[in-house]
Amino acid sequence: MINPDRATLDFLNSFSPESQQKGEEWHREGCVSQIFGNYLLIRGRVESPEGENIETTLIMKGNGWIGESTSELDTDCPGLYATMLERAWKEERIFLNPLMK
Repeated sequence: MINPDRATLDFLNSFSPESQQKGEEWHREGCVSQIFGNYLLIRGRVESPEGENIETTLIMKGNGWIGESTSELDTDCPGLYATMLERAWKEERIFLNPLMK
């Protein structure tokens, strides 16, 4: 179970219900094929089940996240949602067990 911080929660709640649902599915199905960065900037690659390759960028500005994607949906892209879930999931795993990477 992921326990996100306020900035992550606010970002995830900014998506339409359709993008949230699809983003959760894409995360569960392992569509986030690449993710790297640090606590201020994260880049990802999402391979949608429909065959679309989406590049995502998450930037921490002030107290919140801003997302960009190469998808036509841009800021409401399920790929951005899936990337943020992947980041939160990985962060939670590393926090709970620093030896697990």
